[in-house]
Amino acid sequence: MNGITTIWWLLLCLQPTPDPLFTAIRQVESGGMFMALGDGGWSVGCYQIGQAYWIDGCDYGGVDWDYGLALIPRYAEQVMRWYWKRYGASTDEQRARMHCAGPDGPAQVCSLSYWMKIHRTISERLHEKGGRFAP
Repeated sequence: MNGITTIWWLLLCLQPTPDPLFTAIRQVESGGMFMALGDGGWSVGCYQIGQAYWIDGCDYGGVDWDYGLALIPRYAEQVMRWYWKRYGASTDEQRARMHCAGPDGPAQVCSLSYWMKIHRTISERLHEKGGRFAP
């Protein structure tokens, strides 16, 4: 890979997906800060992914990605998709609640308030943009 190709590749990876759910999770988890550290350093990146979540998602995806890649939105999003698929999340509510509270998140009462924040964030963005979602 030459220098210019490397720069374009990095820029692409740093651009998060404009999907409403990912945008809302980013906003709620970190305010969109890519280098965010939370939970006393146990969660990283704009999606605040913990190492066990990362390993679980990577395992399902059949990759052995370094946890440091959780700071790069496109990698984090792919691991989130694998994690959700592994545990059968099929709706945005299930995905959000699982992201918050693990594989059993959709059944845990504690994840309901998290889902309400995510849902409210998505709804507010839609309202601000006249019914069209814009990250």
